[in-house]
Amino acid sequence: MNSDERTELLKRVNRQSATVGASIPETITVDGHELELREFLVETRKVDEIPPETNKLLSRAKQVFAAERNKRVDRLKHDQLTSDEAEQLANEIIGIDRARNALKTIRTPISAKKRGTRTSTTTNAGSRFWIRSSSCC
Repeated sequence: MNSDERTELLKRVNRQSATVGASIPETITVDGHELELREFLVETRKVDEIPPETNKLLSRAKQVFAAERNKRVDRLKHDQLTSDEAEQLANEIIGIDRARNALKTIRTPISAKKRGTRTSTTTNAGSRFWIRSSSCC
């Protein structure tokens, strides 16, 4: 990969709209564990609220995703990569960004009550999937 390609990929992953319409990898490795990212995102969108006991897990997942994103951006900036490897890395970064955005939309019961919002009936099933998928965190 040449420096122009590297610059373009870095611009792409740092664009605010990078996740819009982007394809996401089926799986990524996060903190040493393989995560079915696409399924994780689909199920996370169904979750309006998580049980209070999983709040620490949610915070940890956000931290892990942020750290994994930073690692991949550093690799994209500095490592010797082929064009295909760099493109795959960029797609993983964008996928992680989508996961981070999805996690930002999940509320705890306290935050839902403060907002005066109601929770959906899919909460329990969706949060069980989320907890099971988040073994990386």
